[in-house]
Amino acid sequence: LAVAASACGGGGSAERARAHFGDYRVAQEERGRAEGALNQAFRELAQGTERASVVAAAERGRTTAARIRRLLDREIEAATAIAAYQPAREHAQALERALRRSGEGLRALEEQLTIAIRDPFLDQPANANRVSRLSAKTVRLSVSGAVARRRTAHAVALALGVEPPVDVMFDFPTPG
Repeated sequence: LAVAASACGGGGSAERARAHFGDYRVAQEERGRAEGALNQAFRELAQGTERASVVAAAERGRTTAARIRRLLDREIEAATAIAAYQPAREHAQALERALRRSGEGLRALEEQLTIAIRDPFLDQPANANRVSRLSAKTVRLSVSGAVARRRTAHAVALALGVEPPVDVMFDFPTPG
């Protein structure tokens, strides 16, 4: 009986997977708060009129982006661990891919911050062009990653038999 339960992803594996999903949700909530701080840094960067204030905002953004990177790494570790539980494997692997895509968007954003520190007002045309390309890449990767993360986190929760996170994109009716 224990062998059959183990082969089917028995209780211990399910409990571990649920615990890892809890870890994922904690890191995801922390990342959400950090992303709010990053958005604030970008607002300050965009509104800055003095070199020192723009560079300071970019530095704060870079520090916050590093925190987000660490939190994304924790989320990826949790998704990888959840994938060890067969009933959630496919969705957990998709979640991991979505998190990695978000990480690619974050790398493009980090590069923008690095450029802002060197050239705060984008006086050099090459930097302005690079930031423009990076900005488009950031949006493309971040938005697609966010949508995929939300869908797959919901699917993982259902596969684990836990309450999925409430998500306004998917849980509330749209007017129509």
